Amino acid sequence: FFRPFPPRLRSRQLAVTQTRRDSTPHAAMTVAIQNRRGVYEIPLDHEIAAALARRGGRRLREIQAACGVTLQLDRSRGSVIFSKVTPGEAAVVCKHIAGLVGPRHTVSPAVWAELMRTRTLQEGEDATIAHMQEACGCRIHVERFRHEVRIFGDDERVPVATRLIGELEERVGQESVYAADTASLCQATLRGIALHHAVTIQLEPSRVLLLGFRERLGPAADDVRSYVEDPNGLSFAGLQRELEVCQAGGRARGDAGHARAQAACPT
Repeated sequence: FFRPFPPRLRSRQLAVTQTRRDSTPHAAMTVAIQNRRGVYEIPLDHEIAAALARRGGRRLREIQAACGVTLQLDRSRGSVIFSKVTPGEAAVVCKHIAGLVGPRHTVSPAVWAELMRTRTLQEGEDATIAHMQEACGCRIHVERFRHEVRIFGDDERVPVATRLIGELEERVGQESVYAADTASLCQATLRGIALHHAVTIQLEPSRVLLLGFRERLGPAADDVRSYVEDPNGLSFAGLQRELEVCQAGGRARGDAGHARAQAACPT
């Protein structure tokens, strides 16, 4: 997994601290090797090195702040170098770097839609992904173009995140409403319904697909069905605020309410 050290450096190894991820498909191993001068070096594979360098080294700075250690990314050697730490502190750095390689999980369209809908929410009842990350101590990344998530965290915490995703799978579902011509439906109205009921709405050629928590799908599908049957009849007070937000967002695409509505109903 990791690039071998030159013989001259390997001969000066004094201590090895490692974190294995045998429970993941990557079976990755992060090793910190200390030379006689007390300098640790962690050889990296291409994926981890790219993750540390991405976005101006943001992940590297986050690890430095979390561990209280100054890290140097040596791209020519493909390694991270640091010093003036105890073996225990070196082990913590190893764990953080190992957490940059996360297992992938294929999820159902309903789970993917709920995680995508709530990916920018940080608080409140609907902040599904934020609550999951807080509960498991992992970072959950949702792939934008396929029904897949990736979990980044310690070996002890990744199974917790996997369990939470499985529990979410049992709580969400999907429901369809037939519509002869979905292209003629007002997207702002559908976004308002999606925002009001906290579900995701997707348009297909002959149906409106709703995805989200099962207890929310029935009322949301009833509103969509009423709107499809009578486009001018959906004007009750409970939905008025959401409709106004979506219509305002259509006029000014930078509006925050429109951004939330777009996330709730991607079309």
